[in-house]
Amino acid sequence: MKKDNTEKENKKQEEMLQENEQKTEVKENELNVTEEITEEANKEEKNKKDSKEKKSKKDKKQNKEEDKQEADEEIDEEEDVEDQEETSTPKREKSEIEKKLEEEKEALEEKKKIRNNTIRMIIVLALIVIVVVVIFFVKGLDTTTTEDHKFYQYFAGKKVEYTGSLTFTRKEGITELAAKDKKVMLDSTPVYYGDVEGKAMFPEDMAIIYPKQNGLMNKVNHFSSVIKEGESTYLELNTTTSTNKKLVENALLYDGSDLYFFLENTTITVNGQDYEVTPLSYVIVRYRENVEIYNKEKDEYTVIETPDQDVYAKTADYTINMSIDALQAGEKEQLLIKSIDKLQNIEENVEK
Repeated sequence: MKKDNTEKENKKQEEMLQENEQKTEVKENELNVTEEITEEANKEEKNKKDSKEKKSKKDKKQNKEEDKQEADEEIDEEEDVEDQEETSTPKREKSEIEKKLEEEKEALEEKKKIRNNTIRMIIVLALIVIVVVVIFFVKGLDTTTTEDHKFYQYFAGKKVEYTGSLTFTRKEGITELAAKDKKVMLDSTPVYYGDVEGKAMFPEDMAIIYPKQNGLMNKVNHFSSVIKEGESTYLELNTTTSTNKKLVENALLYDGSDLYFFLENTTITVNGQDYEVTPLSYVIVRYRENVEIYNKEKDEYTVIETPDQDVYAKTADYTINMSIDALQAGEKEQLLIKSIDKLQNIEENVEK
């Protein structure tokens, strides 16, 4: 029985030992599980930590890259700003230059406009002055009034006398003489002073001919006068505001049509007959119609009808065929110029 108890106790001890071993094993298993859990937790924590570190590094790297990108962008922006500033500066300068040039252009245009207006004004004023001068000149040239004298003319052999002051007016190519008691339409026939020896006035423009100077011809204005003083002959030229007196020699005057006025003794030949005339005499030749000869010294007027031959005027220096208006001096023969307005005015030669 004691043996049985001992066996029971041994068995009980074995069971207890076995139970303790099981408990120990369970505890070890639990411990292992705990360790595994802890290790797994630590591993997971480490993974989390590593992941966090990686993420942190990645974030840092990303942040760094972003910072770098931002820095690069800032640099680019700064460079863009600088470029824009550098670009805008020349643009501003160019704009300012263009603005300045535009202002200068406008100023030049304004000056040009002012200058053009000034030039126009000067031209207008000059034209006004010219018109006034021309009107004054024409009016003065085309109107003249004499002092009180006795005057006379011949018309077709008939003597017409005037007394007092005479007013000569030329308008549209027509000359009118106004005396106290009459008005007369005039041609190129000269008007003689009855109380002044050796003076006559020309109502129309005349040409003065210089036979010994290659037949040179000049224009003499209407209302000019010729004066014989002793052996010398002068022209008093109508120059509107004054009278120029010019000595003339070896010359005669011509109206461009039919009338010749002689300044020296001349022989007139009609139908083979000679007629002697003195200075300040004249001849009118109407071809194949008649010839009128006025001798100033004798105050004698002759009319010859229908001449059969050409009519000549002769001196020691020249011959003029008055029927065809041709001059012969020496060996040279030439036709006379009939358009008196085309001749140079004798006043220009006087001024020279």
